[in-house]
Amino acid sequence: VAQVIDRIKFLASLKRAERTRPQVGKIEFTTSKGKEIGLRVATIPTVNSNEDIVLHILADSGPLPSLDDLMPPRLLAPFKKIIEQEQGLILVVGPSASGKTTTLHSALDHVNTTEKKIWTAEYPVEIRQKGIRQVQVDPLMNYTFATALRAFFRADPDVILIGDMQDLQTAIMAVDAALNGHLLLSSVPVNSSAEGIIHCLNMGLDPLHLAAVLRGVLAQRLVHVLCEHCKEPYYPEKAEYDCLLESYGVSFFDHINVMYSDDLVFYRGNGCSRCNETGYRGEKGLYELLVVNSTIRKLIMKRAPLGKIIEEAMLNDMILLSQEGIQLIFEGTIDCKDLMSFSSL
Repeated sequence: VAQVIDRIKFLASLKRAERTRPQVGKIEFTTSKGKEIGLRVATIPTVNSNEDIVLHILADSGPLPSLDDLMPPRLLAPFKKIIEQEQGLILVVGPSASGKTTTLHSALDHVNTTEKKIWTAEYPVEIRQKGIRQVQVDPLMNYTFATALRAFFRADPDVILIGDMQDLQTAIMAVDAALNGHLLLSSVPVNSSAEGIIHCLNMGLDPLHLAAVLRGVLAQRLVHVLCEHCKEPYYPEKAEYDCLLESYGVSFFDHINVMYSDDLVFYRGNGCSRCNETGYRGEKGLYELLVVNSTIRKLIMKRAPLGKIIEEAMLNDMILLSQEGIQLIFEGTIDCKDLMSFSSL
């Protein structure tokens, strides 16, 4: 086992002698069929001098999708509007492996023109783009996101991407960059857009500064898409329908407008050889965009509770992750079981 771990670490350009601290790297290879594959390699030291390794297939093993391909049409215009601004802070939030990096790079691809200088600091660099200066930070060498940001200021970029904004020092410098004329994009590992704001305040950011620079927060999750070859219809019970109606809220009939009847049809996976007997084939993103308006800006300055921010955002036509998922259930794209497996939805 130790030899296998050493070999993987070598391929990922990691320090083979380092067994006391986590490392992150990347392996790129081409299959016998000519397909290029990217793997994120994460090492995790455990007790008794053991070491675990996790391999994750990266999004850049295929072409980088455009925002038009990723996001639902209703969010394209407002999201493009905030990322096309000259300065400000934009957050993409969600749990690990929810596609945040892909969305951030698709946003950079949208604004990437010859007139704009774009710099990124990532750990590791998973997706490479032409025309963008990309820097891979290395916490083991004390080269952090905050260190990279200081260097970026001297290069005077127009747009900056910081892979993670989880510590106060990086967050303060990110806000300072946005205050000084840069457009800064970053990610935070929380479950909803409003929680992204609360997380920033709880880290210790000045609410006045945060309110001044924050332009929007995009939350996202991935759900499994039902296999088209084996999904089967069924007639849901009234209790299942009522649960979805209650979860969606008062705007259910405004957005979905489906009454319960004996003819109402939902779908669920059955399993076949094409989906490895899982009933699912592929994934689809759920998106929740909170655009910061004057009212939300005042709520941030007052450190308003989570519920108040969500309430105002929904008055401003924000659709929650759970609501978008419920819409997909009624469209026959996903099933209740997969959506409800996310306890936070």
